[in-house]
Amino acid sequence: TTGNVFLYPPAVVRGLPWWAFKAIMFSLVPTFLLLLAIFRMPDDFPVDEEKIAKEGIDIDLVEMTKEEMNKRTSYDETNELITRRRSSIAQTMQELGLLEEKPQEKKEFVPTPNQRRLSALAMQ
Repeated sequence: TTGNVFLYPPAVVRGLPWWAFKAIMFSLVPTFLLLLAIFRMPDDFPVDEEKIAKEGIDIDLVEMTKEEMNKRTSYDETNELITRRRSSIAQTMQELGLLEEKPQEKKEFVPTPNQRRLSALAMQ
């Protein structure tokens, strides 16, 4: 600068330095897109009764009722109400022929050389 005058005028956008304008844009644009996505989310997800009647439903995706959610005393405890309801849904679907039983395959465990070496070290 010579005195109080710039040799080159600073880069500004509508009176803001370019870096401040860039920071504002990089924070406002994603915020706007996020809010738009949140407001466009549906409030509920309709159940397609015809599809369920033809194909059945994944019993692990059945929503829990308020009573089922409130009956657990700890995080690790099994929720008996939802377990009973899901098993009755699975039994009904099996009776209707909508759920086929998957045969359990027994896989033989073959330890890798590293696992054998680790096991040998642990047994010493």
